[in-house]
Amino acid sequence: MTNRKGRILFVQMVVVLCFLLLSFPLAYSQEGTVTLSIGDGAGLPGSTDNPVQIGLDNSEDRTTGMQVDICDTGDLLTPSLNDPPPGYVCETTGRAASFSCLANEIAGGCVRVIVADFEGGSFIEVGTGPIITLKYDVSEGASIGECKVLSAENAKITSCVDDGEGGCTPGSPFDNVTLEDGEFCFGDPITTTTTTTPTTTTTTPTTTTTTPTTTTTTPTTTTTTITSSYKVTISPSSATLDSDASLQFSVNTTYGGEEVGGTYTWEIVPESTIGSVIDGNGLFTAGANTTESVVEETVKVTDTEHENKSATATVTIKIKEQPPPECEVKINPSSATVFSGDILPLTASTIGEECEPGDYEWSINTEIESVIDQEGNYTAGSNDTGSQVTDTITVVDHANGDISESAVIAVESEELVKNVTVFPPILLGSRWIPLPYILLITGEDTKFDLNSTIHFEPGGDVLKLCQFGFGNIMFAIVFLSASPQEGAVNVIITTDGEVAVGEIAIELLPSPLAEGYSL
Repeated sequence: MTNRKGRILFVQMVVVLCFLLLSFPLAYSQEGTVTLSIGDGAGLPGSTDNPVQIGLDNSEDRTTGMQVDICDTGDLLTPSLNDPPPGYVCETTGRAASFSCLANEIAGGCVRVIVADFEGGSFIEVGTGPIITLKYDVSEGASIGECKVLSAENAKITSCVDDGEGGCTPGSPFDNVTLEDGEFCFGDPITTTTTTTPTTTTTTPTTTTTTPTTTTTTPTTTTTTITSSYKVTISPSSATLDSDASLQFSVNTTYGGEEVGGTYTWEIVPESTIGSVIDGNGLFTAGANTTESVVEETVKVTDTEHENKSATATVTIKIKEQPPPECEVKINPSSATVFSGDILPLTASTIGEECEPGDYEWSINTEIESVIDQEGNYTAGSNDTGSQVTDTITVVDHANGDISESAVIAVESEELVKNVTVFPPILLGSRWIPLPYILLITGEDTKFDLNSTIHFEPGGDVLKLCQFGFGNIMFAIVFLSASPQEGAVNVIITTDGEVAVGEIAIELLPSPLAEGYSL
């Protein structure tokens, strides 16, 4: 019975893929103007399934689909999970009700949303109004009255090419897309009630004999839900600064869309660890970031005159450049994780003022007979220990006072990891639209089943739709995002605690405008 269900599922996946391939042709950008707007939302700390609508204004042209990233600042909002899983709640509505919606969380606190007609032939009519509803869960740590910006990024909306029969086929992305941000406030909706007083009207008879008539209106009650009485907006909502640089923030409070002014207090929450400050007028001055990574700080402004409503902004402070020592040697990469037999080229460089060209000597400290030659080419030994083993590689620059540096290479155990082959080994990405692929994954003694899970590292550009595994074979249908990052991606499958690993490469299709391009 399980094999029969598996075959049926595989056929369905192949049919869906065929429609996907017909729905996303490569194309140039399309002239036209569309506006994508993120609606406002509200929810108490700890609440779930709070809706946020996404509207589309395509008053001039029809469209056949779209892709957009919806991003929020901080860790207080989480996309609501589908029931049953996998994936996140993403519902189409209005003019897009016949379309399908896929949502996957990606890096940076963003949700990538894809709206498409997987059966082909449909389009979103010209018009305005909501077409998608997302839902969010609110962290218990959210502060009542605080608001977070929901921003739209990396939007690609596909035009509609008239087929001469009243329908259309997918065209190229619009080249003029306006994005409007929304806001999510942490609070309880306010409900107001308006009651109509009953009235009685009597009609006076005319000269002909007419019986007087009386009309009485029935009392009616109208209930209106307001997600937030006052709304505080901070600008900019995010920024990146050099150490010791300054930035002037601005703020305003609105009620029902009308600006009302306010009395504001400014603070950095939590208190800055690098000495950043903000004055009573919203002038932020970054501290000296002498750490080894960028520092993110949160600026909070509160309107004490209007219900203590607040808003926040995120400031990213870059590392303060330190003067290099007289001479310093570096290894690239400085750390890595590999498997038995893998080959990894390492490079050494010496930086500093008036340094001699490097004269490098390589050495290795290993328990599994890994080796490195004097050109920096590292080859991992055979790790059959049952656990991860660490090799330490050292390079000495004899030309500059025997200065040295070390790198750490982790070698996974052969007993814990099984190797698999992935076809196709290369995924070609479009610069304009996401592309679908079916992956065929094979190995020995992998014991794939319906409970196997698959993920990708790094995984921001490969979005899994579904997978089906049996024995030593697994099929997976994935989307490759538009304009993906080129390079290697690990394919990692877990079955009952056992791990199988394969690799694919991502390459961008050449631009039709590039010199020497040919089909």
